Amino acid sequence: MEVEKRVSVKEFMRIFGLTYYTAYNIVRIVDFPSVKLGRKYYVDVARAEEWFKKKEAKGVKLA
Repeated sequence: MEVEKRVSVKEFMRIFGLTYYTAYNIVRIVDFPSVKLGRKYYVDVARAEEWFKKKEAKGVKLA
């Protein structure tokens, strides 16, 4: 069984080299692989990489 690695938005920012505002805007996108627990968001890193690749292939600019 494969374990999904979920990280906080702060770690997500560091991993992907994003600013605070860009990271929080992305995690709020409906089809983005994040989950909100209480007041905090957590991002599934592997699925986020796939999501970025799909958007990039479509020519979508996120930042």
